[in-house]
Amino acid sequence: MFESAWFGQGEAFWAWIETPDALPYITDFAKLMTRPRASDTFDFFADDEPDRLHPDHLDALRIEIERNHGQCA
Repeated sequence: MFESAWFGQGEAFWAWIETPDALPYITDFAKLMTRPRASDTFDFFADDEPDRLHPDHLDALRIEIERNHGQCA
């Protein structure tokens, strides 16, 4: 996640990454970085899940992480 420039490597991030709140983001990031298999299907019209990896959402998340886990922006 760091290499994607989504988060800094500050103490607040390290505290947050160990919480259950981080799991959906870790899962989404892992899916994004995994090469699709030929048998995988994709629904272009699926809009059921929020886009947790959208830059606007990640900016708000960064602020929340820093506020709740240490460093303030």
